[in-house]
Amino acid sequence: SAIPATPTTTPVTPAAAPPSAPTETPAPVAPPAETTPVAPVLPRELPTMPEPSADAKASAMLDRLDVRLGALRDEPLASAEVQPLRQLYLAIAENPEVETDALRDYAKTRARQLEVWSQTQQKLRDLDALTARLDRAGERSRLGVLALESGIAYTAVGRLVSSTIFDGRGLPQLLRVQDSGSGRTVVYIDASQAPQATGHLGLMVGIVGEKRFDPSLRLHVVRPTRIDTLSPQR
Repeated sequence: SAIPATPTTTPVTPAAAPPSAPTETPAPVAPPAETTPVAPVLPRELPTMPEPSADAKASAMLDRLDVRLGALRDEPLASAEVQPLRQLYLAIAENPEVETDALRDYAKTRARQLEVWSQTQQKLRDLDALTARLDRAGERSRLGVLALESGIAYTAVGRLVSSTIFDGRGLPQLLRVQDSGSGRTVVYIDASQAPQATGHLGLMVGIVGEKRFDPSLRLHVVRPTRIDTLSPQR
């Protein structure tokens, strides 16, 4: 019988194991850098404007008063606000803090000019009093009766009109209570304290309020608590 062939055995080489991934050494972690604290940014302070000198204030006020003086030239002298404007010039002329002689001298000249106007104004009023005394007496009497009938003690009675000098531009805004006959100013009203007063402009009114002397303006001002219309006619 045939001898079986000896099987040929081929040695199997075991497959090489895949190379293992190299072990990575982690990079050293650097410590956080030290930061220098930054000061907060503060808003810049605006430079403080120096207070104007007394001379600068006086010069600016003289310019304003001269504008009012020009406006007064266009008004009837009998009812113009001559003395109040004169007092404002005198306030500058007599201010010891104003060092420039030229400013004080200019204010004195204007005050003397207005004093002449005031004297002429008084003569016109005296003449008007002679020629229209009966008419004005009747008007004053009628207003007096209305005031008495109301039972209210008015601080001032007259026609309410705007002020040429105290118009709110560089000076306070005031209203005038005019005498119904002569047109002279009986008293001033602080318009900022009585916004309703403008609705009575041109009317005969009775004013109730506190009357005080304003040393800076050199005149009497009423802070009204009540304004009554005594005559609807403008």
